[in-house]
Formats: sequence, structure tokens, C-alpha cells
Amino acid sequence: MFEHIYLETTTICNLRCSMCPRFGGEDISSQPVIMPMEVFASLRPDLPKLKSMALVGCGEPTTDRRLLGFVTEATRAGVYTMFTTNGMFLDEEYDQQIIQSGLMLLGVSLDGATPDTFESIRDGASFMKVVLNLRRFMELRQQTGSRPLVKIQIVLMKRNLYELAALVNLAADLKVEEVYAKNLCFLRTHELIAESLQEEYDPSVNVCQRDEFIATALDVARQRNLRLVLPSFRRSRSNDCPYHPGTTLFIRRNGDVFPCPIYAVWNYGVERNVILEKRMGNVLEQPLTEIWVSERYQIFRDRFLAGEERLCQGCTVWRQGYQAYSPQPIQSYIY
Repeated sequence: MFEHIYLETTTICNLRCSMCPRFGGEDISSQPVIMPMEVFASLRPDLPKLKSMALVGCGEPTTDRRLLGFVTEATRAGVYTMFTTNGMFLDEEYDQQIIQSGLMLLGVSLDGATPDTFESIRDGASFMKVVLNLRRFMELRQQTGSRPLVKIQIVLMKRNLYELAALVNLAADLKVEEVYAKNLCFLRTHELIAESLQEEYDPSVNVCQRDEFIATALDVARQRNLRLVLPSFRRSRSNDCPYHPGTTLFIRRNGDVFPCPIYAVWNYGVERNVILEKRMGNVLEQPLTEIWVSERYQIFRDRFLAGEERLCQGCTVWRQGYQAYSPQPIQSYIY
């Protein structure tokens, strides 16, 4: 049975990030941008069965003012709740509301340790504003002695890898629990392929230099007693996936159910017709538990387990392991 749900409540965003799948594909302006309340209402019977819910998708979650209401309801049902924000809309009032909501894990995207690098990746963002907002939030959390745990997220690419160690230092200064690094997922342009640190996609990657930067960042994490999670740059032989379809699913803002968030957001332009074939149902038309046990969904899971699912084989996340330095274990789901 499913244990982890990724729920897209909005596709509204205030930024134009260079690696975002929102751009270059499907015209999402023709689609509903706010999830109808009926989508969340349909999930209420399933909340007690869940281990986690990540309120993320192809939008900035904090643009949806209902977000923390969803968090509160899910948390009270015993669900481990989380979302990632670009940090631009955090303010004193919203900080208080996050803490009061019972949110368990907050991710803040920070794809660089300097204004120039960060702002070249996240068009429309301010490095200083995000850092100041995060520092204020961490101070408030320390004063209240409460959750959420906080992690900084970075999408690794050639232009920011050399700042990873500095970002670990910054995270330690801010007293966050974790730096979580991911590879580029949506390599839909030549420019993005050229930014990839995986030699599978860009054979010109300077592997020795890449590995030196990674080793330096790990050393800093050990020195600063900070958890650092890093992606593997080579595929493993195991049929592994951080969004394993045996336990995980993604629900788009219109109620469509997909096996994973990568499938769902690839729908923004890449092999659109093929990926829409992987739409397993819609929670506004059928209960989620019925969709999950449908023959079609079971066939997909069987194909995945057998390593025969074509789109999984072409996915940049499939068979991508992670390594972590952790001074102490913390509960954290990959999202």
C-alpha cells in the first residue's frame, strides 16, 4: 500500500529557475494553477495510513495560503509533513505559522553560497533575502524549541559545485540540520546537459575535479558536525529509486495520479503523450485506494520491479544512489 504522497497544491511561482521543468514544454497557463479543495478532501480517509506527505510540485508552495492548513491537518493525523520553499516569502508572521502548523521538515532551496552564483540559477531571487529569512526562522525555532527540522537543498551543477563546501559552512553557521544535494534531473536543453556532473550525460565532466570538490565538502561537514547528503554520479546495478512506486505516488494539482513526481513533471513538454499514458487515475473521479490497486497500476509496478519500464530506464534518478555523512541520524525522507 502507498505510504508516501507528493501533493502539488499550486503551479504558481515567483521565480524562473534555470533547471525548472516548468519552462520549455506544456503551456501550464492553460491548466488550473491552484489545487481544488476537493482534491485534498478526497485524501482525508487515507491520511491515517500515510507515513509522509510532501507538499511540493511545479510551483512555490508558499504562494498557496491554504498550505499550512493542509500541513496542520495532515500532521494531526500522524503524517510526517514536509515542503520545500525558495524562501522569498518567509516573514515573521509566516515563520510563526509554520511552527504552529506542526510541520516536521522544511527544505529551503539555496543553489549557491554567493549572490552571483545563486541568482544566476534562480532568476528573480535574492541571495541575501533568502539567507536573512532563513537566519530569522532558525532563531525563532531556537527560541521556541520546536520543529520543523530544516535542510538546505542544492541542485548540483558545474557552476555551483565549487561552492558546495562554502554552502555547508553557511548551513552550519545558520544551524540547519542538513544539506541535501541532488543531481540535475530535467536535462531538456544542451545548456543543462553541459551543466550535468554525470559523465553518462556529459562525457567531458572533469571527474577528478568533481570528486575533489565533493571530498572537500564532506570534510567540512565532518568538521562542522553537519549532515550532508550527496547523490551518486554513476548508476548502481540495483533496481532502486528514491520515489519507489511500491510505496510512493504523486498527485498533480488537478487530481491526476502518477507513479512518481518525476513522471508527473516530465509531462511539462517531454514525451507528453507517452507520459500521460502513465496517468493512473484521478482522485476526483475515483478513490485513491481504488486507483492504487487497479490492474493498470499493478502492471506498472511489476514492470518497474522487473526493470522493464521504458521511461524509468531513461530517468536521471533511476538507480541513482545517495551517500550521506551524518553525525547523528535524523528522520528525513527524500523529496
